[in-house]
Amino acid sequence: MLFNFSILQAQVLIKVEMDEAVIAARKFPWAIQLIANQVSVISAKEIAQANQANTADLLQNSGQVLVQKSQQGGGSPIMRGFEANKILLVVDGVRMNNAIYRAGHLQNSITIDQFSLDKIEIINGPGSVLYGSDALGGVIHFYTKSPEFSNSKKILVKGNVASKYATTNNEISNQVSLSVANNKWGSYTSYTQSAFSDLRQGANRSDAMGDLGKRNYYQGRINGKDTMLVNQNPNIQKGSAYSQYDFIQKVVWKQNEKIKHVLNFQLSNSTNVPRYDRLTETNSAGIFKSAEWYYGPQNRLLLSYQAQLKNGKWYDQGNITLSHQAIEESRHNRNWSNSTLNHRIENVTVNAINLDFEKKYKNRFIRYGLESNFNEVKSTANAENINTGIRSALDTRYPDGGSSTRSHAVYLSGEKSFGKLDIYEGIRYTNSRLRAKFNNQTYFPFPFNEIAQNNQSIVGDVSACYRTNNNWKFSFLISSGFRTPNLDDLAKVFESNKIDSTGNTSTIGTLIMPNEDLKPEFANNYEIGLSKQWRVANFKVNAFITDLENVIVTQNSTFNGNDFVKYGDTLYRVQKNVNAGKAYIYGVSANIEHQLNAGFSFAANVNYTKGMISSNSPASPLDHIAPIYGKASLNYDHQNWSASFFTLFNGAKKLKDYNVAGEDNLIYATANGLPAWHTLNLRANFKVNKNIDLQMAIENITDKNYRVFGSGISASGRNVLFAIKGNF
Repeated sequence: MLFNFSILQAQVLIKVEMDEAVIAARKFPWAIQLIANQVSVISAKEIAQANQANTADLLQNSGQVLVQKSQQGGGSPIMRGFEANKILLVVDGVRMNNAIYRAGHLQNSITIDQFSLDKIEIINGPGSVLYGSDALGGVIHFYTKSPEFSNSKKILVKGNVASKYATTNNEISNQVSLSVANNKWGSYTSYTQSAFSDLRQGANRSDAMGDLGKRNYYQGRINGKDTMLVNQNPNIQKGSAYSQYDFIQKVVWKQNEKIKHVLNFQLSNSTNVPRYDRLTETNSAGIFKSAEWYYGPQNRLLLSYQAQLKNGKWYDQGNITLSHQAIEESRHNRNWSNSTLNHRIENVTVNAINLDFEKKYKNRFIRYGLESNFNEVKSTANAENINTGIRSALDTRYPDGGSSTRSHAVYLSGEKSFGKLDIYEGIRYTNSRLRAKFNNQTYFPFPFNEIAQNNQSIVGDVSACYRTNNNWKFSFLISSGFRTPNLDDLAKVFESNKIDSTGNTSTIGTLIMPNEDLKPEFANNYEIGLSKQWRVANFKVNAFITDLENVIVTQNSTFNGNDFVKYGDTLYRVQKNVNAGKAYIYGVSANIEHQLNAGFSFAANVNYTKGMISSNSPASPLDHIAPIYGKASLNYDHQNWSASFFTLFNGAKKLKDYNVAGEDNLIYATANGLPAWHTLNLRANFKVNKNIDLQMAIENITDKNYRVFGSGISASGRNVLFAIKGNF
């Protein structure tokens, strides 16, 4: 990598190849060498070579992010001890996090089609100055492909057809894309269809894993009666199959040298997705608790318009982004030997406007912007008798009178270079409002029929990067982040099976109830970084400590003076989300890349975190803290083919390090937690000619049986993958 720095007329000129610049960390392209944050990029080439089942698996395969799974059709990224609604997902400049992103585990990342991705940028640590609420652990920004323009008015047509088969779940994925453009107009279209059978877990079990995850029986219904059917192969995780399709249409018009218009339409939809972890739970007699438990189709629609501006009076470059999102998700469950199938449906509409600008004034870069975000949530429910088809009233997950959130923000940042020293500072002000109304209080006569909140947050960042003549880089960063309580924190009613301090399932489940007094969570992050670039190698290390205040945790509470309430036909322990006090997380990440010779290269990264709730006495583990994890690979690149032999690894998550009251899911681990694991994998890509590419891979070569931390489904066993791609 080559960086040349010089000062000319008080302006710093930065010569950097395009793949060495990132956008997410500044909202506009900026050299990685001038950024103090820990940044990683998954390029289009790496995405194509990885060729995973979905985008969640793609993140896991990078070694930069750990991904929890409750079902095959899911994947919840974990970064720096944060997960779900404490990590911000962004696609093409539009935030995906909405009013019902929950504190547990999410599957929204798989609604981004990996085949349509140009790259993924991962920013670790608080990113609230640029992105607002939820960016405590970091920002994962997905960038989709755009049409490839020609150099003249002549139409340029490019496209590809790809097909893939994988043995571990009989995956069949097919994708077709088409780019049509001249020098002014361009269109990019992509459609992907994927089908996944039940996932097979590894057969090679260690003594530490024991029989964890064996699927000896599965649910069936014979002559109108729920029946436990014998699974002929206990390594086949019956009840994990699903299918999905994804569509993207992007139209770009270069009006002139100063303005470009981008219209972006995305649609993702799935079949029902079985909630595998709930389907495996049994009572003390070994009988399944659930006869049915599945998510309805995961439906995400995005329509956005972006004006990309250049050379205006108040900006050198700017983006105006208008977006509309419509999301539908639902939960459907029926208890064992019960004829009532419960349906709970959520419809979320999100409209937003983002204004982002950059201006160079004298020898300083100034960036500023505005953001307004509007969420509307409609929650409905009904109970269906599967024998008669009669439907009756049922309590909703969120307030049945409708809910809304409003967020308005302004930010300002500046950056200046003093030769080898680059200084960055930024500040953001956000005003957030939430309204939720309870119309039907039949199930719970709350002492209130409406929740109304108005929160204000101010956060700031400051960082410094110093570069030496011999390509050392030293960086220091202080950043702050916040997360405003959303509808899921404040107003949901949610039943859950919890575990006691010994790791056993409690005889009485818990019921989380609304708390109208929740306040925003805040994080203050302190980070140092060191990197070195040689002619054929580079090394990076980042160490951080994050202090958390007003941490939202789930604690025992009361309802109308009672510790326990009856919900449906079941007695539950009352719990509420509360601002418990303080916590801290610290950790270190390291990355090394080395070009061994003209063909061979080596790369490795490792991530370690530790987190504790310091306001507890004694201090107790914070949930979502992943064990040490990472990836190491030996790669070979030739003119017509490439290969990679790599290992993904996780350290052990011991029982004492679990948060038994949070979302660590010790119930889906062994009696001692989760043992360490690693997989061996081989991947090869062959270019038959300029139009045809072939790929073969063997993942988890040793067929190891293992689970990723927090997951309620075991990971894939040995997987043989074949793929072909035709370009035209």
